[in-house]
Amino acid sequence: MVNWGRAYVTAARVAFLVISWALLGFLVGFLLADPLASLLEPFIPFPLIQPPEVRAVAEWMFRPVLLISFVFLFALVGGLGALVKLTVDLSESILKEEEERLVVEVLALSRSVRRLEEEVYRIRVGGGEARGLIPPGQPPQEESGRPVVRSDEESQEL
Repeated sequence: MVNWGRAYVTAARVAFLVISWALLGFLVGFLLADPLASLLEPFIPFPLIQPPEVRAVAEWMFRPVLLISFVFLFALVGGLGALVKLTVDLSESILKEEEERLVVEVLALSRSVRRLEEEVYRIRVGGGEARGLIPPGQPPQEESGRPVVRSDEESQEL
């Protein structure tokens, strides 16, 4: 089932990252468009563009196109960063869910092992619990308080 609240928050985070990177691109483009245009103008054949009106528009639009290119470039970088962030967040949530599932399984296995140990102990003692001689889950004890250790032959005699 889709968690829409979480989906909206994720969409807002992605939009924020893309917009903030686009604004950063606008700032960088605004600062670098003029020097970059001056640097690139000798390599662009503006004199070959005909008619002269089109050449004037091309020269006039060169700096804004560089500015918009920076905006799109930085928005693309922001979008890729948001994609990486979403992937990391998704993998973290999947790992947390898997960890919780494994903890539950380990606890269940621990309980099963404990029950098996108690059953093995009951069998070794010779079924004393079944006869009501030993309280469930406790080993037999001597009068001094130390546990009684019996061999298999002794437990069979009981």
